[in-house]
Amino acid sequence: MSRSWTVGDRIDYKEIAVTREQLVQEQLFGWEVMAPVVFEPGVCPSFEVMVANSIHTNSEIARRYGLRDAVIPGVRLFSYISDMFLCELGVVWAEEGILSVKFVSPAVSEDVLSTSATVKEVVSEAGTIRLTFDVIMVNQLNEQLVQGTAQITLP
Repeated sequence: MSRSWTVGDRIDYKEIAVTREQLVQEQLFGWEVMAPVVFEPGVCPSFEVMVANSIHTNSEIARRYGLRDAVIPGVRLFSYISDMFLCELGVVWAEEGILSVKFVSPAVSEDVLSTSATVKEVVSEAGTIRLTFDVIMVNQLNEQLVQGTAQITLP
């Protein structure tokens, strides 16, 4: 890795808009993969039933629970943050990176998500550099959705 890192350096990720249709498609894929594992044969509810009653795909159900709209699953938000580091640091991120996040507020369909990381600490040791980042994700209203830390040791 040829980049020189200093405290305060920042990584900004592209803005991502998540549509309701994408959430339904993701739910379908997840349902096809997980249903056979979670339910016994013959007792698995249909996908249509699950979608109709999910805060992740049904805006009306989500609003009954006091949410603005259908909720983007946390695993999807986590993957956007991880992708930011993968784009910036390369495959070493996938092999060695550590990411810890807290979901502060729900992200909902039609939100535009912005993710950034700021270098909090740079430690040189034994020919490597250990970077620690503060991570944040906000929506178009500048509401904080995710906060966390990431760490990686670079050669």
